[in-house]
Amino acid sequence: MPRLLSFTIAFSVLSSLSTTLSVGQSQAKKPAFEVGSVKPNRSGDLRARMEIQPGGRFTATNVSLQMLITNAYQLFNYQIVRAPDWVEKDRWDVTAKAEEGTIRPSVARSIGVPSETQVLLQALIEDRFKLKTHKETRELAVYNLVVTKGSAKMKLSANQTPPTPQENADIPRPYWGEGFRTAM
Repeated sequence: MPRLLSFTIAFSVLSSLSTTLSVGQSQAKKPAFEVGSVKPNRSGDLRARMEIQPGGRFTATNVSLQMLITNAYQLFNYQIVRAPDWVEKDRWDVTAKAEEGTIRPSVARSIGVPSETQVLLQALIEDRFKLKTHKETRELAVYNLVVTKGSAKMKLSANQTPPTPQENADIPRPYWGEGFRTAM
């Protein structure tokens, strides 16, 4: 079941803004879930679900390893580079329980700072899938929308009513942070 993974998680720098993120760097022993189970899911169901439950319980049903990695490391899919196909295609059921008092109630934190659950999930992925990562900076294309001489030629639509939430239900949302709940 556990496959050895070695691929790159690339962090894109789109401006001169400096950001510091620590992913997979050797540190003092990372906190880990008290118990955890990772099993293949062969149901063929297209729905996936991740949730944090009271008492420090984490469950993920029918999720890809890519989903777990993007959640644990606060990444977008394009930031995972040179991963084998199965990272996105194979599905897993994950159940884990944190030691009592390890996970505090949600608190505001800075961007790029993982929650307690994300740190525990990182340790679980590194242990069960033997994930090895490194940080890398890549230059990517950036497009600027600029107004040319003579002003913009675009016009507002006649209907300026904001869309109702149901109309936006299919827009993907990042699934990281405390108290997230994703059901597809």
